[in-house]
Amino acid sequence: MDFIEVLGTVFSGKGEGEFYVNLYSKNIQRVLGLRPFPGTLNIRLEPNSTQIIKELLSKPVYIIEPPIKGYGRVYAWPGFIKCTKVYIIRPEKTIYSLNVIEIIAKENLRKLFGLKDGDLVRILVSLKKDALPQYCF
Repeated sequence: MDFIEVLGTVFSGKGEGEFYVNLYSKNIQRVLGLRPFPGTLNIRLEPNSTQIIKELLSKPVYIIEPPIKGYGRVYAWPGFIKCTKVYIIRPEKTIYSLNVIEIIAKENLRKLFGLKDGDLVRILVSLKKDALPQYCF
């Protein structure tokens, strides 16, 4: 098994994603090989998906070091939303509990997919660095 599917609903965060993505942008580019859109897509996970993510969080695929002393590492896992490559990120220091994930990508995912608060999103989370889905949904 190369992927696990998780489900959740889109919600608006506190608006801090842009600051942190910009702050970590060079390190994100170095580790993940993409220039991230300045912001995150926030997903509140369904109960079954929360347990899956909890298990994944114990095995980070990528580690992004802080750009400035005093900030924490960011852990990342590759995935796909409708065939678009994304990364689930989890900062060491976060206000969110385990039922929330933040997603980064090259694009503004809200605009790309026409997402609004309350929309259901399916994410294929890759269990391997270079896995590609055999189908797109």
